[in-house]
Amino acid sequence: MYSNANANRKAERCVIDFYETLPENLRRFSFDIKKAVLTLGSCTVHSYQEFAANRDVDVGDIIAYCESYTGCTHKQGKNYMIMFNDSADISRADKTFTLAHELGHILLGHLLVLESFKIFNSSHANEHFEQSADHFAALLLKKAARERSRSARGAEITVPAYLFERAELDWI
Repeated sequence: MYSNANANRKAERCVIDFYETLPENLRRFSFDIKKAVLTLGSCTVHSYQEFAANRDVDVGDIIAYCESYTGCTHKQGKNYMIMFNDSADISRADKTFTLAHELGHILLGHLLVLESFKIFNSSHANEHFEQSADHFAALLLKKAARERSRSARGAEITVPAYLFERAELDWI
């Protein structure tokens, strides 16, 4: 049902389309994934820690609810909420990747597909969706890093090197 080649092409197209909609200052000088996500308008971003504190619950409860130590995305109506673990034991690069990965789920339509099926082979779909979101995130962050390197100014973008080994990134 799923083709990695088709999923990779879709991720590449989504990266290009999304990146071109970003304001010039985000594309060229100081790529900030959180600010990039917020340009969608229909999406909020919260750390697990912030979310837990606002609801007077333990961060562990949020992690259990999300079924992920690093991050998750929830859809309610037409709105999305991305949550990520802002723990000190997770590197800045991994937090950045997590936010880009969750953005990939939104832009690639994964939550819409899961929402529309009552009976779904979730293990196969989840594996496919996770790989596709990883590919999207790696491509987006690589593109941002290349754009930043072309600029004379800007904050350093750090991305774990092992992530680039998973995807073909030369096209960006």
